[in-house]
Amino acid sequence: MEPMGGIPGASNPHNIATRASDVSPSPVKHLVKPSSYLLSPYMNKKTRVELKMTRPEWMLGNSIFAMRGEKLERVFETRSEELYSVRLIMETLAPGLEVDANVIDCLGATNHENRSREAGCPLRHFFPTGCILYGHKKHASIRKVKPRIANLKWKTKNNSIDCGVFTMLHMDNYTCEAPGKWDCGLVAESKEQSNQLRVLRFKFATKILLHEVNVHPARMYDLALEFDKLPPGEKMSIIITAVRNRDERDLKF
Repeated sequence: MEPMGGIPGASNPHNIATRASDVSPSPVKHLVKPSSYLLSPYMNKKTRVELKMTRPEWMLGNSIFAMRGEKLERVFETRSEELYSVRLIMETLAPGLEVDANVIDCLGATNHENRSREAGCPLRHFFPTGCILYGHKKHASIRKVKPRIANLKWKTKNNSIDCGVFTMLHMDNYTCEAPGKWDCGLVAESKEQSNQLRVLRFKFATKILLHEVNVHPARMYDLALEFDKLPPGEKMSIIITAVRNRDERDLKF
């Protein structure tokens, strides 16, 4: 099944603040350190492009894409509370929906943590915004550089929905190779590529929600287990409802 879709009458995620500076201070709360079983080294590696999912990826994806629960519940939050995402926004990772920029920011938070542990050229992963944010002395000249669109073998002409998925994959995999030598794992535009992108949505949802930079991984994993244990008929009914509401959600956004 393809759990995707939306909730009629749901709030518009573009009107929801997702950084601490955008809202009033939150009450002081106890942050529970995630259990070690959630901190697999897998979370600190590149996301592989493949047509299969692990059990956690399947459960986490179904749980979040079924679009149940409190829409403004924080499902991702860094320990500094500088960046967070609510359930309504994280649901845009569901197949068939345009991924919200805040979700990409959340993956960026996990990538920033990952790159700090690896050799390479981390600054290139944050051009040009990173240079401006961190006051790099070359940011003015960098802004004047004319960008060049790389001729990638997996580029598309008929897919305007998965731009965010492509962006996240590029963020997660690029390590300074020349464009002609870079292979992120995607095939050329085709049905197979569409299937790869669909599976990547499950993988990115899992990486974001269970990553060690998130203070809520244990709760998200428990909710996924709870959803997975529902009777098959009830679970399928929820998924079908989410699929039917997908187009209505798109129109509201």
